[in-house]
Amino acid sequence: MMIKIISLILSFCITIINPVIKELPVLYEIKTDQTTLGDLGRLYIPSVDIKVRLFQVKAGDGRAQYVTDAIDSAAYNVSYHGGCGFIADHWNQGFIALKKVTFNDKAYIKTNNSIKIYKCVKICYGSNDGKNLTTCNGEEMGSIHWADFCCYTCDGHWTHVYMCFFKFEREVTT
Repeated sequence: MMIKIISLILSFCITIINPVIKELPVLYEIKTDQTTLGDLGRLYIPSVDIKVRLFQVKAGDGRAQYVTDAIDSAAYNVSYHGGCGFIADHWNQGFIALKKVTFNDKAYIKTNNSIKIYKCVKICYGSNDGKNLTTCNGEEMGSIHWADFCCYTCDGHWTHVYMCFFKFEREVTT
């Protein structure tokens, strides 16, 4: 009986610790990356080789287009109309790789003193009318609170977008 209990405890510990151990090389690579950060850090999605500086924008400030047009630069609105934030970049500057993101893939945002870890919780097509971003289900970004940010890029036309939503998991200080 005691052996069964010990076996169950070990199995439970391995189940919890194993994902953390697998993630250590990724965290080390991100931590030691000397590439310049944007004013909000740098986004990494290792599963699809996305690495881009993040610059803060606000809805309607006109800066988002300039930031997305620049190389190695993505627009980050941390809370779009009070809801889910967005990270936007052009498909031809690497964000086409979003189409390879799968459910549960990890995204990391590195700042000067931490790495925030996120998990992909939804992938869908959506629309952009110039004022609002909307998912394929008709949810406006400002009303979404089940994710922390959405990475999106144009899909053939600026009004049609491909969206990957990420939810915060934890933060590691560096």
